Amino acid sequence: MALQEKYRELVTTAQSAGVSNLQVREQGNVLYIDGVAPSEEIKQRLWDIYGKID
Repeated sequence: MALQEKYRELVTTAQSAGVSNLQVREQGNVLYIDGVAPSEEIKQRLWDIYGKID
């Protein structure tokens, strides 16, 4: 499974939640996702999704 596909739910949730400066890049078989969450609640929701994936 490609990394972009594996973390698709996290990326789409970040986009729809209004994460600013969202950048997704793959480097050396590692997917980097950077951005600024609009609130602590959104940040926690994204961490929860990440926890289910990895």
